[in-house]
Amino acid sequence: MTRFEVTYAEQACFVCGQKNQDGFRVSFILDGDDGIYFNVKIPEMYQGYDGIVHGGMISTMLDEVMANCFFRRGIDCVTIEINVRFLKALPVEKDVKVVGKIEKQNSRFGFSTGWIEDNTGTRYAEGNGKFYLIAEDSDEVIIRKSFLENNESNNKNQEYK
Repeated sequence: MTRFEVTYAEQACFVCGQKNQDGFRVSFILDGDDGIYFNVKIPEMYQGYDGIVHGGMISTMLDEVMANCFFRRGIDCVTIEINVRFLKALPVEKDVKVVGKIEKQNSRFGFSTGWIEDNTGTRYAEGNGKFYLIAEDSDEVIIRKSFLENNESNNKNQEYK
């Protein structure tokens, strides 16, 4: 089992950021050439209906794993769209595995799938996503890094154009 540690600037990420004290701080595990997964137990505070994980939290977990399929290849990306199908109510406090696989990619876009399952293989949700891939030598990377640096040092009222 090889772990994939997140090393980019967004250490405050709600799901994977190791510096986010209120987040999940998950560690990714490599799964073949095109996939990753992480194990998680979603606490009661993220329920929608009584005892059931909120659908927004399920969508967040799927978005995270699908995007990080590209990060593991060293490619920055941002989510363009995700589609989620809720198959079965996911109880809070249940140990689950969140899995992501790359389906295809070209120079600008990546497509991946993801699902949430328990240790018996029962699937609770599945999804697919389209991601804008940011080239390493692109001005977008410089803009993104600059935004992150400025955002940390400036007050909340500053406008970004």
